[in-house]
Amino acid sequence: MSKSPSDQELVKRFSEIGPDDAGFPGLLSQVERRFSRMLVEDQVQVAERLSEFKESETAMDAVRAFYDAPGAGLAALILLGRVRGDVDPGLLESLETWLGLCEEEGGECDPSAFFSLPAKMRRAVLDHLALWLRADLLGRLAASAPDKGQLKAIKKALHRVKSQGVEVADGSGLGPAYLAPERDEFVDEAYFTPPDASGTMFVFLYRTVFGKNNLFVILVNDQDGVIKCEGHETPVPKFRRIIESTRQNPHAILVKSDPAFVRLLVKQAEASGLKRGINQNRDYLSSRRALGVADQESSPHPLWGRLDREELKNEHGLAHRSGELLEHRLFEGWSLHAVEEGKFMVELSKILTSPIALTEAQLQERKRELFEQEARTAVETDGRETWRDRLLNCALVLYEIGDHDPARMTAATALALEDPERPLPPFFVELLERTADLENADDEEETEGPDLDRGGIVTA
Repeated sequence: MSKSPSDQELVKRFSEIGPDDAGFPGLLSQVERRFSRMLVEDQVQVAERLSEFKESETAMDAVRAFYDAPGAGLAALILLGRVRGDVDPGLLESLETWLGLCEEEGGECDPSAFFSLPAKMRRAVLDHLALWLRADLLGRLAASAPDKGQLKAIKKALHRVKSQGVEVADGSGLGPAYLAPERDEFVDEAYFTPPDASGTMFVFLYRTVFGKNNLFVILVNDQDGVIKCEGHETPVPKFRRIIESTRQNPHAILVKSDPAFVRLLVKQAEASGLKRGINQNRDYLSSRRALGVADQESSPHPLWGRLDREELKNEHGLAHRSGELLEHRLFEGWSLHAVEEGKFMVELSKILTSPIALTEAQLQERKRELFEQEARTAVETDGRETWRDRLLNCALVLYEIGDHDPARMTAATALALEDPERPLPPFFVELLERTADLENADDEEETEGPDLDRGGIVTA
């Protein structure tokens, strides 16, 4: 029995075909069955795709069906309404004001405008306010509710917000006193490990979600996005023990950081993965808004609150000595592989076995040129900005564990990548050399192993 595709996989397939394709009706039928329970982001992607086929009656029938679906999110509802063309523009304009309010700090809502909306629209607005944790706006609506039925719907939305750490200031359950104050019992802490050479790192987010303290361990890659996410209710004493035991592991490096920065790391990784068409971890997607990742805004890298960026950018000597960093335990597991390893090893072998007599200096020079060229190709394949950001995050970790000089050298090496005219920092060349040496050593060990012609049996 074949496994059903996830919503994201379904939406991705849907975005790649059109009404003229034979598989369109069947795929559209699958999307229709799931539309009401999709994430709002997926609903919007479906609506945007359908908007491209206004001449297709099949597509327009789907637009009308999705618009009438009970679980259509506010953003998708507005887009579908515009595509339909027969929805009152004033109504859509009114709905858009709620989108704008949620994107601003504070903001005054008009309760009378809300209560004049059709019931379906009111539900969509309440869901949107709950997703954005806007207890202040929900409180104002509760204070003006014209009847018990509407007050009950608003209080349900408020309960969803309160269960994620937002509390009623005066305990009355009514009125504009709904606030999200700082609370001693509300937990929001973040830790992360330095990225490895592939851009993979662990993130620990410990946060009060749905009224309970939960530890989320997230594995992210700066190109593929969120690979894994596990969350468990964890009492504070147990969480402290987990962090302490991790820090005592001589092979692990874990630092505490600003939760907003760590959430931004996760959000940036997610965006990179989606850009490459990679489905993100489903457990993470269901938690991202409660964790605050979905709405985390960009901000300057915290390293520049500790080190002077311009000063380091001009310290070329630090980048020139960057090969020294390979001696630090943070980089001991790092490796850099040639993009086409087979071709690279052939070229290296030609140099080492050249029939032309070379002095030792000439041999080393030719090897150096090959390694520099291959290291540059490897770095530019992933992208200079990608490698720069990996090193900046490593520099922040080094600074936080008290290794300030290596932190400065790592940051200077990262900044050197911003100028393509500068020679590639020796860090990358020597990293490639170290990787090649280790691979050659492994190959030699395999050669000295059991005789495969005798079925792996070693005879005396």
